[in-house]
Amino acid sequence: MATSHPNADIANNIFPFIPSSYGDPCLDLFFNALIPYDRDTNRCLTNLNQMLPLAWSHNPITTLKVIFNVESICFFYKKFDTAMLWLHQNHPKNLFGNLDSIAHLPGAGSFYALLQILYGLLVQKQGDQGQYNDAAAHLLRLHPERYNHDPDYRLLHDRIIDIFVERLKSDIEKMKQHKLELEPSDYLSDDDDNEVVMREYHPPCKVSAAECCTSKNLWDDHRARAIFLRESIAKRLFQPESDLSEEWKRLRKEFLVPLTNYYKRRHLFESRECCGVKKYLKELKVSAAGGGSGIGIIKPDALLPNEIMNYVEDEDVGEAAELQWKAMVEDIKQQQQKQEEGLGKFKNWLVVGRIPNNFAVCLRFLMSKLSEEPWKGKFIGGKHQPEWIQGDHDLKSKCKFLRKSDDFGLLKAIDLIFELGVNANLKLKAEHMIKKVIVFRLLNPDDMIHWQWCSWDWCYEKLVREVEAIRSKYKEKGYGDDAVPHILFWDVCENRRIPHSWICTQDPGFTRLSGLSDHLVKSFLDNGGEIGPHHLMEAAIADEEYQALTVVD
Repeated sequence: MATSHPNADIANNIFPFIPSSYGDPCLDLFFNALIPYDRDTNRCLTNLNQMLPLAWSHNPITTLKVIFNVESICFFYKKFDTAMLWLHQNHPKNLFGNLDSIAHLPGAGSFYALLQILYGLLVQKQGDQGQYNDAAAHLLRLHPERYNHDPDYRLLHDRIIDIFVERLKSDIEKMKQHKLELEPSDYLSDDDDNEVVMREYHPPCKVSAAECCTSKNLWDDHRARAIFLRESIAKRLFQPESDLSEEWKRLRKEFLVPLTNYYKRRHLFESRECCGVKKYLKELKVSAAGGGSGIGIIKPDALLPNEIMNYVEDEDVGEAAELQWKAMVEDIKQQQQKQEEGLGKFKNWLVVGRIPNNFAVCLRFLMSKLSEEPWKGKFIGGKHQPEWIQGDHDLKSKCKFLRKSDDFGLLKAIDLIFELGVNANLKLKAEHMIKKVIVFRLLNPDDMIHWQWCSWDWCYEKLVREVEAIRSKYKEKGYGDDAVPHILFWDVCENRRIPHSWICTQDPGFTRLSGLSDHLVKSFLDNGGEIGPHHLMEAAIADEEYQALTVVD
């Protein structure tokens, strides 16, 4: 994977613990410098400081997006803080000019990112990056001293507090005008809240300005007190002669707690109906009920396959999802006949392994539909023993069957390929054999601990041995390397509270991939299943909120 990029040798020297540089400093920053899995924290922070200027020189706007990527923030605060200190010291206008955009970033961005920026700059010792001074005895003295003697810190602090105040005023006004759909439970007191466990990072969910002011989590409260968040907001909201303590209690009870509960509930239960998927399917259902079979409204490429699959078993729009699926498959088949790029390139692919999500389910069915004989319409399933299943049933029935099937592993899937494609009655030519096998692997937290601490070489060699075993099987059947399918190992974590890491390593015989988002699914389909490091990085920073970040110097 090493390249001839002029920065490749520098990056390889900076990162001796990774297999090679990607040849693009932004990719090195995204995949290597900001990864959480490195035992030697000091070395990793030093590497980060060396890589940041390389990435910035190469592409400053991409560097900004990578720095503020969700995983960069919530994986390991010291790395995020190190990046913020570097940005503050070397490109302060870019940090200051993007504060509004940072507050609206998805996931663990938003207002907690603003809070963490101030806290990190406050407790990190200048000139000794990575060293912290956040002992409780010094905590309450740090901010006043820094605020009074450091004009750059004061400017940044004032602007961040202004952003908090602007959002709180806006939300409070919406409450007064009944523009927010609050429920009675949102007004319940949080006095019984016993969430006091200090966490190293927040789960990647968007956080409101109100929640930053009301959280009883020890780590959140620690940061808020350190930067005098509540006191600074109170001075801007209340008259100087008022009792700020009493005014804050009233504000908290009447507005901040209800707002916190409202936004938590909205983000927790926010469904795809909010993004228009279910609305579209409801319109399709109405059209079909009117005798038009949905023909007048259906758009084959309106939804991603996994978005359709999310509603196949929905009692309200399940039938509409089936119609959308059929239209999508027929549209892709037409692209295949025209030998078009993207979706038209899928043919004779096989999906096996675990079923971590609906994407793994729909991809299994989609690939079977797009294959030619003898693979057409077939997928691997069954209990106890693997077998080829002829998937002629409706999508809902196939989903129920597949979820009851066992995971038989890659090598048994290869045996089934030979059973169908190489037997007494048939020996397919190399060009008609399965071209690619996607193996979904479900990682639980214990697996993640194992993977993060084992050496990269060990993981790589394990996959190499598995692929070599497959190559030997093909050789025994009289095939050359041109018939051996490329293996895509796709790792997905089953615990949504643990942020996934973006990984893409490529080898002539296999690709290892980790990470999943709708943007990555779309990229995967648009590029005919070709996935590389650039695709992952672009998918991670593709949300429209990242596009608001700008380079101002």
